Amino acid sequence: MNAQVPQLPSLMPRAEFYLCMAHVFLATQQGLTKTQLKEDLLADLHALSEELPGIQESQLKALTAALDELSDEQDLIKEYSRLFVTPPTPAPLNLGYYLDGGIMGTSTHAMEIYYLRYQLEKDNAFHDLPDHLALNLQWLAWVLAQLLEEGGDQPAFQKQAVQDIGSFINHYTLPGIQQLLAKTRAANKEYALSSTWLLLVEMTANQLQADLDALKAWLPQEAVKTTPKPAPEYREAVTDAQPNELITCNACGVEFTAGEALAEMISRLKTAGVTYDHLLICSNCRETSLDQGRMTPPGSKIKHKG
Repeated sequence: MNAQVPQLPSLMPRAEFYLCMAHVFLATQQGLTKTQLKEDLLADLHALSEELPGIQESQLKALTAALDELSDEQDLIKEYSRLFVTPPTPAPLNLGYYLDGGIMGTSTHAMEIYYLRYQLEKDNAFHDLPDHLALNLQWLAWVLAQLLEEGGDQPAFQKQAVQDIGSFINHYTLPGIQQLLAKTRAANKEYALSSTWLLLVEMTANQLQADLDALKAWLPQEAVKTTPKPAPEYREAVTDAQPNELITCNACGVEFTAGEALAEMISRLKTAGVTYDHLLICSNCRETSLDQGRMTPPGSKIKHKG
């Protein structure tokens, strides 16, 4: 194994946590109930808390009490909808809303490229945008699971995957969920809701921060020196981005135009001292890769509907 990239501890618990929370933040699609969270999720979180610093015993006790406050099975979904779905939506789960100030911006495009690098795409049954928090968490779970299976035998893959996880959390998931947490806290107070969803968002944010802290020593210094500014400042143009630059595809050798979003991503990664070779893929090769190599994340511990 490459001595410069030591093994990240507790890979499977981390993967299981993110997959559990991805399932939870798809509550309406999964038809989750108060009973499921009390009987399945809480049991998982208690077990995972022994190895994960982001899950605190005080939070688990508070979550148990919050679930007990819900008067019936439907209150869980009602509060989810009030916070994250029903217009005017006070706290959207689409992280691009916070990072880009709108939908399908630069951050969302960047997330899709990270998904593609590990041959992971959203299911056709998932009717939301690629920047949804649940997809971010599924991607993290998937790459962590791949690290567990392949990292020890493939030092180059391990180094790249660790770098990608750290950069992804630092630039997208963590700054997005931190703003989501603030919005959730404000809406929770305004609508006098139980603290169920606030605690779940907070617990996820805490674990993301703990994982980023654990990874910082293995990442290029500039990659984690600062986090991107929130919208609208985050969308300021990067000085050396060149949207009209011709790039040679690493897969087929055909030249293609970078475009504004890709050029900005490459420029940011250059500045951070992070490799960007995986971005140099033309649209045709991206589609071919997805058609030939579709994968799904490892199975969730908590029970899925049906």
